[in-house]
Amino acid sequence: MMRRRTNEKDQGVALVETALVLPLLVLLLFGLLDVGRLVYAKIELHQAVQEGSLWGSYYPDAYSGVQTRVAESLNHPDTFPSDVVVTCPAGGDSIRVSLSRDMDLLSPLGPGTVTLNATAEGELFTDDTCAPSP
Repeated sequence: MMRRRTNEKDQGVALVETALVLPLLVLLLFGLLDVGRLVYAKIELHQAVQEGSLWGSYYPDAYSGVQTRVAESLNHPDTFPSDVVVTCPAGGDSIRVSLSRDMDLLSPLGPGTVTLNATAEGELFTDDTCAPSP
């Protein structure tokens, strides 16, 4: 069996290659983490506004209850009931719940902060009229 002799020149080339590739791999890792966090947060936000629109479909005259329901569904310390916007589309037979939230990115490249928006609309199940948030 023949063994290949490595010399210092080969070891130096491997060190230079590692120094060039490692920052790219770290940026790729941070980018993947950011995408995963954004997708999870978007799904969580959308489910919370759906929960609020469903609750508002049964109690359309209590917009503060809708706002509280959305904030409690998120269970996120930076989300307050006043951040939730409740509107009544023309016609008055549905309720629309919207929420937007800013997320900080981990990646050093890019905008630094991304705004996520979610909106859900539900049909009213009662004869009560929809009360929009002030």
